[in-house]
Formats: sequence, C-alpha cells, structure tokens
Amino acid sequence: MKSIRSAVVLVFVLVFAGVSFAGSGSEVIKLAKERYSQVEGKVKDVKIVSVSIMELNGQKMQTNTTLYKKGKKMRMDSTVLMPGAPDGFESITIVTQDETWMISPLTGKQKIDKNQLGAGASIDDSEWWNKLTDDAELKGEEKIDGVVCYVLETKKSVSGGLKKMWISKDNITLIKAEGEDEKVGKFVMKSSDFKNVGFNWYFAQRTVIESPKAKVTSSVSKVEINKGLSDGLFIASEVDVSKMKAPNVSGMRFGR
Repeated sequence: MKSIRSAVVLVFVLVFAGVSFAGSGSEVIKLAKERYSQVEGKVKDVKIVSVSIMELNGQKMQTNTTLYKKGKKMRMDSTVLMPGAPDGFESITIVTQDETWMISPLTGKQKIDKNQLGAGASIDDSEWWNKLTDDAELKGEEKIDGVVCYVLETKKSVSGGLKKMWISKDNITLIKAEGEDEKVGKFVMKSSDFKNVGFNWYFAQRTVIESPKAKVTSSVSKVEINKGLSDGLFIASEVDVSKMKAPNVSGMRFGR
C-alpha cells in the first residue's frame, strides 16, 4: 500500500532536438516562478479527480483519487481496487503546515512524520516550481513529442527527487522529468494533454511515471478551481473512519 501511495502522490508533483549549450538556468527559473506566482495568487483552492493504473509484477491495480488543495493544506482521498475489496479500499492523507495524518479503516488515524510520505508530501513539494534553485544549469533545448523544451539539470535533487527537467518554452509546463525517490527508486515522468483549467494554468491530463519496479499511468477527469473548499476537509478529527470502505478482514477494521 505504501508503494502505491508514494507513486500516486508523486504523480501530483506535481508536470530530442539536441541543441546543446551551457549556461545558467536562472532565467528559466525566473520565468517559471513569475508565471506560477500569478496563478497561485488567483487560485485559492483546487479539486483534482484522477484515476491511476499501476503495473507491478505483471499485475494492474487501479486507484481512484480526489486531491484537494487550499493554501498550504492538502488532502488526498484514495480508493484502491484490489482482490478482496471489490468496492475498494479507502484511505485519506491530510497534510498541513503543522501536521500530517494517514487515515484508513484498518489502522485508524495515525499522525506521522511528513517525510514518511516521500515525494509530494507538501504543497511546496507537489508544485515543482517552488523548489527550483539557482544551481540549476540550462543544458540546452530539446523536443519532446514535438514540444520545444528548456532542459534543466540540478546538482541536488529537488521537488520529489527531480534532477533533470524538460520545461516547455511555450507555456512553462513540466513535460518530462528524471529523478530518484527513496520509495519509488529511479524514475522517468512524462506529462501530456495539457489543458488550460483557468488563469492560464496548463494542467496535464495524462502523466506516466516509469521505474524499474513499476509503471503508473494517471488520467485526470476533472479540475475545479475556487469552489470554496471547506476548512473541515483538512481536519483529521472530522473524518468518520467508520464510514470508510475496507476489505472484509475480521478483527482488523476499526474507527475512532
């Protein structure tokens, strides 16, 4: 379950023509931060509905996810479809500036260290542009699926373990990334089918993450902005665990 959650969270991190030259990536970083700071100033809250398919050891597992963000608070509701749980197994992750909660009908409510979640464990981590640093080097420009991209490479991994990023010149979106996460391992991520969901925020409708261990394909079905999300969504004590779906395992289900 932890590997599934890590992979799905990594997806919300967050998004070759061979023209090569060395230089500073500071101008690209400035463009990214300026563009998304304007978006951040207008987007007060967001709800993202998606379906992820994980391929692992020849088997496929589906996770239906609803991600909520409001300011510096994040909540992810996941339903994993698996043998023994035809209706799905639900879990909730809540991350605020002060605390992180993992909630499921099998374990109840657990307050944990944010680092246990791995990549994308906070709003700043899931939004890659917030973690770009001045040590990023502009390696050149390349085409990814016909899209001309800046190629940035960092000395230290940033935002979800990213080390190399392909950022579109046209609308400053993360098209491809390479990196390494302690739970997922080395990975390659590609995003496509970008859609303007509001305020010139181009959001990938499809993201694929591949590693030696697994492949995760995520498809976004809905993005809602500024719908007035309730603060109660991000309060663990207001979650009723007894109403969450779980495999029918005798003696293991409980709520509090």
